[in-house]
Amino acid sequence: MMHPSRQAYVEEAQSPAGIALEDLPDDHDYQMNVGNSEKASAVLNQFNRKRLAASIAVPTDDGRVRARLRDMGEPVTLFGEGLADRRDRLRELLTIQAEIAGLEGVDTEMDDAPEEPEDEQEEEFYSRGGAELLTARKKIAEFSLPRAKRRTAFQKSESAIPLRTHVKFRKEIKDRLKEFELQGSQTVGERHISMTRISPNGESVAVGNWGGQVKLVEIPSLTEKMTFRGHTNKISGLSWYPGATLPESGVSPDAVNLASGGAEGMVNLWSLNQDTPLTTLQGHSQRVCRVEFHPSGQYLASASDDTSWRLWDVESTAEVLLQEGHSSGVYAISFNTDGSLLASAGLDSIGRIWDLRSGRTVIILDGHLDGHIKPIHALDWSSDGHRVLTGSADGWIKCWDVRKVQRTGGIGAHSSAVSDMRWYKGLDDPLQGTPPGADDKGHQIPKKSGTFFVSSGFDRNVKIFSADDWTLVQTLSGHTGPVTSVDYSRDGSQWAFSQDEINSSPTILDGIAPSEERLRRAKGINFIYQAGVALDLPQITLWVAGVFFHRFFMRVSMAPEKQGIHHYNIAATALFLANKTEENCRKTKDIIITVAKVAQKNNNLIIDEQSKEYWRWRDSILTYEEVMLEQLTFDLMIDNPYRNLFDLLGQLEIVHNKQLRQAAWAFCNDACLTTLPLLMDARDVAISAIFFASIHTNQQIDDFKGEAWWKYLKGSEDRITRAIETMRQFYTDNPLRKQNPSLPSPAFDLESSRRKGEAYADNMSSTAATPMEIDRTSKSPLPRANGASHERDSEHHASQSSNRIPMSPSKRKMPEDGSRLQDEREEKRARMSEDEEGELVED
Repeated sequence: MMHPSRQAYVEEAQSPAGIALEDLPDDHDYQMNVGNSEKASAVLNQFNRKRLAASIAVPTDDGRVRARLRDMGEPVTLFGEGLADRRDRLRELLTIQAEIAGLEGVDTEMDDAPEEPEDEQEEEFYSRGGAELLTARKKIAEFSLPRAKRRTAFQKSESAIPLRTHVKFRKEIKDRLKEFELQGSQTVGERHISMTRISPNGESVAVGNWGGQVKLVEIPSLTEKMTFRGHTNKISGLSWYPGATLPESGVSPDAVNLASGGAEGMVNLWSLNQDTPLTTLQGHSQRVCRVEFHPSGQYLASASDDTSWRLWDVESTAEVLLQEGHSSGVYAISFNTDGSLLASAGLDSIGRIWDLRSGRTVIILDGHLDGHIKPIHALDWSSDGHRVLTGSADGWIKCWDVRKVQRTGGIGAHSSAVSDMRWYKGLDDPLQGTPPGADDKGHQIPKKSGTFFVSSGFDRNVKIFSADDWTLVQTLSGHTGPVTSVDYSRDGSQWAFSQDEINSSPTILDGIAPSEERLRRAKGINFIYQAGVALDLPQITLWVAGVFFHRFFMRVSMAPEKQGIHHYNIAATALFLANKTEENCRKTKDIIITVAKVAQKNNNLIIDEQSKEYWRWRDSILTYEEVMLEQLTFDLMIDNPYRNLFDLLGQLEIVHNKQLRQAAWAFCNDACLTTLPLLMDARDVAISAIFFASIHTNQQIDDFKGEAWWKYLKGSEDRITRAIETMRQFYTDNPLRKQNPSLPSPAFDLESSRRKGEAYADNMSSTAATPMEIDRTSKSPLPRANGASHERDSEHHASQSSNRIPMSPSKRKMPEDGSRLQDEREEKRARMSEDEEGELVED
C-alpha cells in the first residue's frame, strides 16, 4: 500500500496536461527582430502594398494624369506639387482603390467564379505599330539571324575544346588580370565625372560630367583632345557608333561617331570634327539615363526617367518605337551581340528582356523573391548572346540566362551601390571581332571574350570578376569618391604602345639618345638571330624572343651606367625563355655555349662546363630569367606574323607564290629589328609585309570579291603607313651597318599593289614580266630558321609541314654538300656580327 504523502503526488502527475491543437489562438500580431520593433503584420502589409503599387500602370503624360485625377474626383493639382509628385499621388490613389476593390470583391468573386469563361488567360497588351516599326523589325531580323547563325557555329566548334585547355587558358587570363594596376590619373572638367566610354580603337575615351560637357581624352597620355558642347545638364549616357575610329570599318570622322544623353531629356549625335551636335533627338519628358547603339548602327536606343525607352532611326532621326512597361524610370539598357534582344531595367528593381523582332517580352528579371531589392543601375550582355548581368543599388551583381529563364548566379560585388558594369568583349569576339582560329595541331583556340567583367561602385572601387566561377580577381583602388562609370579597351592588351611612349622609354629617360636606343635594340635582336641560327631554331621562336626583348626594355633601362641591364644579357635570357615557351627542346648547356660563342664572335671558341665563360653566362641567364618573368607579368602568349602571313596569303589564294612569300617573310624578319612589335599586333605586321613584298617583287595583287586586297583582309591603311615608315627609317639609318640591306624601302602607294578587276586568277602574274615561282613539292611552305639555305629547305620540304618544329641538328640528315653549306653559314654569321660588341657585361 502506497504512503498517503506519495499518493497525492502520483495522482497529480497522472492528471492530463497540455492543450488541444484546435484550442491554440490564431495570432499573427507577434514581434519580429527587425531592429525597429515593427509588427510582422505591418511589415508584410507594407511589402504587399509596395508590390501592388509597382504593378499598377500609371500614365506618363501629365495631361493624362490630370484627367485621371479629375475622373476620380480628386484635386487636379496641389500647392507646390510637381509632375513627379502628381504622378505619385495618382499611383497612391489607384493603390488604395485596388486594395478596397480586393477586400470588397472577395465574396463576389467566389460567387461569380463559375460564370467566368474557363479559357480566358491574362496576357500583356500590345498596341499596333506603324509601317516604320514593321520595317525596322524586318531589318533587325535580317541583321540578327545571320549573326546568330555564326555565333552558334562558333559555339559548336568551341564545345570541342577539352576542359583541360579551357582551365589552363582561363588561369593564364586570371594571372594577367591580377597584374592590373593604376596607369594614370587625370582631372577632366570642373564637375564630377558621370560617364566614360572607351573608343573602339582604344586610343581615346569619351568622358561626360555633371556640367553637361562631353570631352574626348587621348589614351594613354590622358591629354584633352576635344570638348563637345550641346547639353545643359548632367551627362548620363554615352555610346560609340559600331566601328567608329576603326579605319577598316569605313566610318567617316564627319559622320555620326558618338551619342550622348543628358538630364535635360535630349539625345545628341556627334562627329569627331566639330564640337556641336550633328542632330538632336527630342521626345523624352525627363532625364535620359542611358543611350546605346544597335550593333547594326542603324538604330539608337535611349532609356529615360519617364518610365519608357525609345528606339530611334539614326539616319532619319525619326522615333521608331516608344516602349512602356516599367512602373518607374528606366535606368539601364543594352543590346545583345546578335542585335535581336534588348534588356532594360530601372528604379522598380525589375528588368525586362524584349524581342525586337516581335516586340514581346522574353523574360522578366524578377526571380520571385530572387531578384534585386533596390533599383538596377547597370546591364550588359555576354558574348554568348543568352546571358545578361544586372547590377543594383543593393550592391549585388546577378546573372540571368534567357535560355533557362532563371537566375544562374549572383555576387555580393560591392559594399555600396553598383554604378556601372561591363562584360568583356574583345577583338576575338565571334561577332564583333575576328574569332580565334586553330592552333598548329588544328584544335580550336579558346577566346578571351566573355571570360571576365568589370564593375564600379559607390564604395570607391573598381573590381574585376571571373565569369567562370564568379570569383573576385582584382580590386582597383585609388578614387577618393564614388566611381560612377567603368569601361575596358577591346584589345585587352598591356603591351600596345604609342610612338610617344616608345620615345619615352626608360632608356631614353636615362639620357640615351633615341638613335642609340634603336641601335642597341637592333643589336640585341641581331644577337638573338645569330644564336638562333647556330641552334637551328625556327624563326617563330626567334620572333617570340625578340618580342620578349622589346617588351622588357619598355620597363627597364638598357643603360648599365644608370643601373640598367646590358642588351646582350637580356637577349640571351629572352632566347632561353622563348626556347622553353615554344617547346623547342634545346638543352640549356647548348644555349649557354652558343650565346657565349656569339658574344665572343668566335665560333671556334672551345667552351665547356669547366670554363669560366660558361658559368658567367649561365649565372646571367638564370638570374635575369626571373627578372624578365616579373617584368613581363608572366604574359608569355605571343602571336607571330608568320602564321598570320600564311593565313592571309591563303585567303588571297596566293600562298604558292614563292617569290612574294619569301619577300614578305624577309620583311617580318627585319620588322623584329625595329619597334614594330610594340606598335602593332602580329596581324598588322603580316598585312604590311604583303604590301611590302608586292612592291619589292613588282607584283600586283588582284582584287578579291570586288574589294581591294587590304580592305578584304580588313587591314588599316594608317597602320600599314606607320609600318612602312618605321621600316623606311630603319633601312635609312642602317643601324647594323649592312653594306647591302636585304630590302630597299619602296614608295608607299597601296594602289600600286592592287590590280583592279573582277577576275580571280589562280596564278598571280607580275607586272614586270617576272616569272612566278610556285613551290609544287608542298602546298604549305616550310618556315625556316633565319639564314638557312634554300637547298636545305627543299631537302625537308616533302617530309615536314609548315608548322612543324625542326629537328635538332644531331638528328637531321645532312645533305651531300654539307661542308659547303657549313661554310656559307659561317660566312653569314660573320657578316651578321659585323661591328658587334661581344663581351658579357657583368652588373
